Amino acid sequence: MKMTVRGIQLVDYISKKTGNPVKGVTLFCSHKEQGVDGEMTEDVFVSDSLDCARTAYFLKPGILIDVEYNRRGYVADLRVLNVPSKSEEPATSEAPSEPKEPAKKEPVNQETLPNAKKAK
Repeated sequence: MKMTVRGIQLVDYISKKTGNPVKGVTLFCSHKEQGVDGEMTEDVFVSDSLDCARTAYFLKPGILIDVEYNRRGYVADLRVLNVPSKSEEPATSEAPSEPKEPAKKEPVNQETLPNAKKAK
């Protein structure tokens, strides 16, 4: 299934159910889906035990991937289909080049405000 990576989260904990370590990467992705206006989103867990896990650690938001699932619905393989150029990357991932100065506030004349109580 072709998907676009939108976010990445490293996973490393001990399962409360089994007591076994769980280590890998959760990819938050979006893709086209029939009956959905826009794109559908889902998370994809890539376990460190998979051969493709190393690839998952180097992914960045905006990369198009192809995920292959096994018959039980778990990730079996992951391939990178394309890496966007700098001009295609989302603007939200870039930091502003210069900080903006806060707007200056003008002093408020209390006499011109409606419903203002006049001090005696």
